[in-house]
Amino acid sequence: MENGKKMTKTQTGFTLIELLVVVSIVGILSTATFLALNPADLLRKARDSKRKQDLHTIAKYFELYAQRYGDLPNGSVNVCQTDAGLDGSDDRSIYEDRPGYTNSWLKQLVTGDIAPKVPDDPDDPDGGGPPNYEHRNVKNGYYEYWKNQLYKSSWCWEYKRGHFVLETWLEYNKDPDCLTDENGNVYSVRGYNPPRCGYILQDGSLIKTLKSDSDPCPEIDECHPL
Repeated sequence: MENGKKMTKTQTGFTLIELLVVVSIVGILSTATFLALNPADLLRKARDSKRKQDLHTIAKYFELYAQRYGDLPNGSVNVCQTDAGLDGSDDRSIYEDRPGYTNSWLKQLVTGDIAPKVPDDPDDPDGGGPPNYEHRNVKNGYYEYWKNQLYKSSWCWEYKRGHFVLETWLEYNKDPDCLTDENGNVYSVRGYNPPRCGYILQDGSLIKTLKSDSDPCPEIDECHPL
């Protein structure tokens, strides 16, 4: 040894035990993060994102359809709400998205050369759900269309020719775009488990709040034409 001094060798890197400890910690953190994010909620949000995008796209199609044909599309299922109850005329004009219908409003967007294909709810991609516009009895998701209507409150609509409402239901009922009343209470939809919240566009613009009503609309004595 030069000058009587010993040479020392410096160790570098991790031992096997240290590596195992690091890997274990990373695994625990990854699992905790995965559970905190809730994978089921992530899937719900992803499907809801498509629902929102579909409704905004449909609203744009409606504008193009009205420009070309001078009116909004009709459909094969419609009802009229009067003080006497539901009848076969069309005031509220509820149309939903069952492509199996002979002349659904979504199909008209395609046959009218406005839309390249029929948008469908991610829960019902083939449109094979039960042909019932009443959401309380429908397990599969779908899109609803109200022709010549303005939303006034949770129960009340106003006939207004040339206006429309598009509606769907979000699986993640804590979504900031969920429809609420004036006190911030979310409007939940029965018939789904877990309950879904409303997502509504009026003439293409998002409605986030509707006044709550204890009673239905004032009496409607007659149905209006399409």
